[in-house]
Amino acid sequence: MECQPCHEQDRNSSAEFWCTECEEALCHSCKSKHKSFKVSENHKVSKLSSLSVKKSSSDKQKEDIGGENGEWVMCTEHDDKSLEYFCIKHKKPCCILCKRKYHRHCCEVEKVEDVIDDTKLASITEDFLSGIEEHKNRLTKVANNERSNLRDLEIIKDTCTADL
Repeated sequence: MECQPCHEQDRNSSAEFWCTECEEALCHSCKSKHKSFKVSENHKVSKLSSLSVKKSSSDKQKEDIGGENGEWVMCTEHDDKSLEYFCIKHKKPCCILCKRKYHRHCCEVEKVEDVIDDTKLASITEDFLSGIEEHKNRLTKVANNERSNLRDLEIIKDTCTADL
């Protein structure tokens, strides 16, 4: 999942946090800024990897979405449902009931953990390709320097040959 403020500024950054007030995904840097503003200092910001599903009142066990510290992000419309899904089109998390009600015609509504995994993979791939591009540029510079050195040596050889 991509950090939404960074995306708006044409920067790529993986989201690690979710602000339930703003309904926005945030990277570590944006989370710090978000908490520093007076208007958003009291917003509840949760780690995305800590999203989990609460046991219902009938005590039925539901699936866990990687909760580390028991911190749950619950739907604001359906208090007993957690935000298990993420609509790619609307860039918004939703519970199972909201998914059925508001996102049933959306093509890309995925489980939160799948979106997080895809984003991490995309980020790793992007970093890897960027590293390859940097190495390619360095190797190109080295090759150009070697060609230049060979030309210089050729000139020195021709000069020495002419002097003899």
